[in-house]
Amino acid sequence: MLKDDELFDWDSSYEETEEDERDETFENYINITSHFTKGLKKYLLEHRQVDMKEVVEVFAGNGKLGQDLGLDNENYFYNITDSYDYTSEDVIEDEVCEFWDVEYSHVTNESAEDTVIRFKGSNKVIKFLIMGAPPKALRDSGDVSYCGAYNASKALHYLYNGDAQIIYIGNERIADFASELFFKHVEEIEDRDFNDNVVENYLNEGYFPYIYIEDVQPYLYKFSLCENDRCDCRDSSSIVNSASIFNLEKWEKEREMEIEDYLTGGDEDWD
Repeated sequence: MLKDDELFDWDSSYEETEEDERDETFENYINITSHFTKGLKKYLLEHRQVDMKEVVEVFAGNGKLGQDLGLDNENYFYNITDSYDYTSEDVIEDEVCEFWDVEYSHVTNESAEDTVIRFKGSNKVIKFLIMGAPPKALRDSGDVSYCGAYNASKALHYLYNGDAQIIYIGNERIADFASELFFKHVEEIEDRDFNDNVVENYLNEGYFPYIYIEDVQPYLYKFSLCENDRCDCRDSSSIVNSASIFNLEKWEKEREMEIEDYLTGGDEDWD
């Protein structure tokens, strides 16, 4: 974790160096450099004056960005999560996730939507939800059946009264990330400090297997209701209900059991 003097003592006229080029092993789907991380943290702490306990990363993969931001602090509330879809037999490993572990101690196994619900159900605050390269929506017979980015953003809107914001890293094309439903329901926030400290310090060299995806950069969003009164975005009942009945003690026990199963190999006999 960066110390305060390391965080704010930097040269704004920075130029790219070899140290900030992408790692040749392609450890992540977004380009995480030390200068980008420092700029993002400077924006959050200095310009937005946010408590880092209120910053959460979802779709975290191996959790490097959240870890570099210090979100793996043991006094925080499991602020780095991923659903570990890349471990599924239905997912083809690529040049990125083939290097990832089956599970990381600092990355909680949880969907993005459930992460937002857990925080609200436990009376914890989220000010910023970070999502880097959220996967495209799962489809059934050509129709969008589930978009994790949309569901998490919608939950964030209703559970935090529209006050929480989204730091999205990707581009705005549904062929690459999330879904049309997601992009129809987010609105970009104009913020010069975000542009100067975060956007300008992101090296636009996102790596994705098999295809070249252009124009990857950070965006600052907020969820926005559309004008269609019959749209799913108007229905908050299941989200609010899930947060109201959330049981932290039960969740922690289930998490302990999952960790124990992983460490002991599940049903295998280790005697």
